[in-house]
Amino acid sequence: MSDSTQFNQPVQKYFSVDSARKYAKDFADFELSKASFYRLSHEGKLPCIKGPGGRLLINVIQFRAWLEGGEVSVEVSK
Repeated sequence: MSDSTQFNQPVQKYFSVDSARKYAKDFADFELSKASFYRLSHEGKLPCIKGPGGRLLINVIQFRAWLEGGEVSVEVSK
């Protein structure tokens, strides 16, 4: 019997700070320093959550909307 189970590539839900910086630069021609990411997250102005070890994780869909200037409801988990 052959196994016809297919595994799909997982959809990326979060950017790391470095990945978000690269995405913003490459696709929106928008540069932010790491310090700016952390400041904006602390101020509740960046769509993100705190991951394991306090690592900042930025929601991909919300970040794209944020870059485009759309209204994004930001909830910061601490």
